[in-house]
Amino acid sequence: MARLIAGFDWSSTPLGARQSWPSSLCCVVRVVLASPSPLVVLWGREGTMLYNDAYAVFAGSRHPFLLGKPVELGWPEVAAFNRHVVDTCLAGGALSYKDKE
Repeated sequence: MARLIAGFDWSSTPLGARQSWPSSLCCVVRVVLASPSPLVVLWGREGTMLYNDAYAVFAGSRHPFLLGKPVELGWPEVAAFNRHVVDTCLAGGALSYKDKE
């Protein structure tokens, strides 16, 4: 995923060119890419998706379409849930979903 992220045209997304990304986004992407667990970053109001190799496996046939897409477009069947996650986090809230089905 590191190569795919590096070669992706981010200028066509709300994130803009990689050279203009804030250091906080660069840092979290490095952490996500280093993790063996499936992790996704939902960045900004749109929840622009960046993820690691394990998440690509989890995403199945939706990968690589999901990369750089708004989360609600990538996972429309759970759009309301993901909108709640993004809105809560952007408002400074915290979420916990331990043992939820």
